[in-house]
Amino acid sequence: MFIVNWIVTLLSNTLGQWSFPYVEKKFNLNHYFKLEKELAKLEVPFAIGVVTTYGHGSNLLIKGAQFISKDKRKRKSNKTHALAVIDTMNGKFRTVEAIGGGIQEVSLLSSIGNRDEVKIRIPNKGLVNDEVSKHALEYIRQVAERDFEQNIGYDLEHDLLDQKRYDCSELIFHALNHGFEMTGQKALTKTVKRGGKVSWAPVEAEFSKLFVDLYDSKKGFI
Repeated sequence: MFIVNWIVTLLSNTLGQWSFPYVEKKFNLNHYFKLEKELAKLEVPFAIGVVTTYGHGSNLLIKGAQFISKDKRKRKSNKTHALAVIDTMNGKFRTVEAIGGGIQEVSLLSSIGNRDEVKIRIPNKGLVNDEVSKHALEYIRQVAERDFEQNIGYDLEHDLLDQKRYDCSELIFHALNHGFEMTGQKALTKTVKRGGKVSWAPVEAEFSKLFVDLYDSKKGFI
């Protein structure tokens, strides 16, 4: 297991530094303004995003992991990164996401503005009620504050069971589980095994029944 962790860490660290040439994108601002209006209707300002940026070296590792999935949807998915929409600041939505440099807290537009593919998902009220969402938000905010104080760092080993560091989807996974725990409910997050490791990757966030699609850059508003 040590050797596997070492290889995964090496690949994550190496591929994460690569960025091949690609044409810079600009998110459709008409879609963005409508997206903010739709998100503003939520009683609890919590949503997630699953996105893709073509040309990033880390996509090779993520796509390789998805390729071994038994689920055809996951094998075909291009989504390679996840982020959490947490609330508004000065009237603008902001996000928290785990990236190579640690935990990043920026505006929603900064998070999705130059992505090739964007899907925004909101909690499925039948499975994730507002109380769960509130506690999930609380967890993510606390992680962001902790990172500001001591730089948590990125989980290069992608160890879901380690809550000292996070990769992008692990942060969302643990926030949801915190929400279920704080409300006395059984955690409904379903993990998978990849390469002998328990995993909850961006593609799990994309197809999880705990969320429903609000917006897809390929299909529009749903």
